[in-house]
Amino acid sequence: MLKLNQIKLSQIKLGQVKLSQFTGSRFQLPKYLAGGALITSAMAVNAEDIDEHLSAPDLMPDAATPVVVVTSSRHRKDDALINDFVTIEEIAKVPNSITELLSDTPGLASNGQPGLFQTLNIRGLARQRVHAYVSGMRITSERRAGVAASFIDPLLLSGAEVTQGPASTYYGSGAIAGTIHLQTRQEDAPWMSATHKSDGDEWATAAGTGNDNYAISLAYRTRDNGETVDGAPKNNQFSQHSLNFVRHFELGDYSLDWQLIESAGDDIAKDNSRYPESRITSYPEEKHLLSQLTLSSDADWIARFYFHDQSLITQDIRPQNRINRVTTDSFDLGLSIEDKWDMGDFDGLFGFDFFGRRDVDSDETELDLETQDLTQFNALIEGEENESAIFVTVNRELPSWSIHGGVRTNYQSQKSAISETISDNFVTYFATVKKPIGDWNWSLSYGTGFRFASLSERLFNGTTARGRTIGNPDLKPEESRALDLSTRYQGDNLKIALHWFNTDVDNFIERISIDDDTRSFRNVTNGKLEGWQYEFDYSLSDSVSVSISGQGISGRDNNGNWLADIPAIRHALKVNYQTGKWTTQLSYLHRREKSQFGDGEIALDAADIIDAKVGYKLNQNWRLQFSVENLLDETYYNSADDLGTLAIGRNFGLSISYQ
Repeated sequence: MLKLNQIKLSQIKLGQVKLSQFTGSRFQLPKYLAGGALITSAMAVNAEDIDEHLSAPDLMPDAATPVVVVTSSRHRKDDALINDFVTIEEIAKVPNSITELLSDTPGLASNGQPGLFQTLNIRGLARQRVHAYVSGMRITSERRAGVAASFIDPLLLSGAEVTQGPASTYYGSGAIAGTIHLQTRQEDAPWMSATHKSDGDEWATAAGTGNDNYAISLAYRTRDNGETVDGAPKNNQFSQHSLNFVRHFELGDYSLDWQLIESAGDDIAKDNSRYPESRITSYPEEKHLLSQLTLSSDADWIARFYFHDQSLITQDIRPQNRINRVTTDSFDLGLSIEDKWDMGDFDGLFGFDFFGRRDVDSDETELDLETQDLTQFNALIEGEENESAIFVTVNRELPSWSIHGGVRTNYQSQKSAISETISDNFVTYFATVKKPIGDWNWSLSYGTGFRFASLSERLFNGTTARGRTIGNPDLKPEESRALDLSTRYQGDNLKIALHWFNTDVDNFIERISIDDDTRSFRNVTNGKLEGWQYEFDYSLSDSVSVSISGQGISGRDNNGNWLADIPAIRHALKVNYQTGKWTTQLSYLHRREKSQFGDGEIALDAADIIDAKVGYKLNQNWRLQFSVENLLDETYYNSADDLGTLAIGRNFGLSISYQ
């Protein structure tokens, strides 16, 4: 049996070490580098995950970009939830946002209006029903469209781990659809990347360095307004910088990691169909400061404390009428403690989570363009939220099958300076049975999820891009029950994953119209979603691999009406070819028409979208890459949002990187 401190960096990069040689299926690594990415003692990993990725050709010495294969999520891969890790190298485009990075992943789709703040849909559920994390830190937002986590440039990420299914037992309120865990890029040597895209004259540069004890990286991205495929102007300009710093300390038997993330965006335009005639919406300023300390000891327990200070200015101009400007500030803090337990043939996790919000303020000014009168008022004053929970999970491995389960009890309170305290509580659980039959691994999962209403949904009273919004303090929590039947096959050259799922959601919290310019929130309906997804990965040779995937989802409320946010059926084909210094990637997506749609949506025509990229390794350190998005200049919408605009046309990109 090897000891962890005997592993050499070269062995990990070459895939010569199988970490499943170590006892225990879940453990903490000391500080090592997998494929050039920093692994800290705070990151929980599974031996089977490491084995799967270390044997992949992406981690061989000729790989173009390092790949991170461990994350800070607390669930074990595929025990109760679908679990995939996506890197920038896996998609046939150079993404300028998190949404672009992940929207082609089976089970996910773009949601809402386009632009930097566009959000993601998981299995037909979106907005506040998807949890977002950055290096283990929970991210929230007062935007009703949901959390975009777009303040971190994709060039500063090693990738993102996506979970699909009711993850509330692991992660609490809001994880009904699943979670997105963004992992920051942390490397032990200098690196840089520079990219230019033709649409909007977009430029992005990033660079970083580090050693065994620290890593630092910085990115800057800017673009002008672009055009739709038919030449119409898009309101999607922005400029943004982001910084990531990590410092690692060894304190005897303890490991301590400190991380600092800073980001600022300016003149972030909101792209929608009302621009520029009736509405010009933008975010003149966005600021974020995050920091966390993570302490662990001998692979047994982890304690994480973090805070997130953020500010967002929203400006809504109605030509010849008025200008509304809302400044929203908040300070979030979190604490989590988790430990492994082991009793005979059973093992699992137990822990405590706390997430709080302080000084959530929304201040609004309204300027009448005709009279020049200026009105000021507070949309939300000193909003405060506290959510605490205890949880436990259990695993039992048997000779021919295994069981996994967990339970979590949650408590939440909310208030503002002018409201009484509102409190909620909820208990959630899951159970999974897994059994191999021949070369196939079958699993059946059942789990519950929930979402407490947000501060804005309950206590906000102000203006958004869609008009005036009035909160509802009497909102009930959303509740979900989900069933997932899946089977997986893993061969030498072939990997297959098939899923069928069914999700019931009670007390959907939706925005409703009171009049032409005023909206509020109510528990309007119950819904039932059903769907399937599949993925086939096949390696034809050492040089050629093919991936085929697809998904289909339907969703209706208890009156038979189509639910909003249900994506169109789609099928995708990806082909990768690598020989010598050349790498080529081709992606083809067929999206079927969407004739059934919910409130606030439109029908979608079928679309065929092709992206491609070609990379050439100039030498051991430098790599050049050419890409093209929407190769066929297809006319289509990214989502069914009724205020969305057409996608961009053919978009060329050129990038150079040093590793």
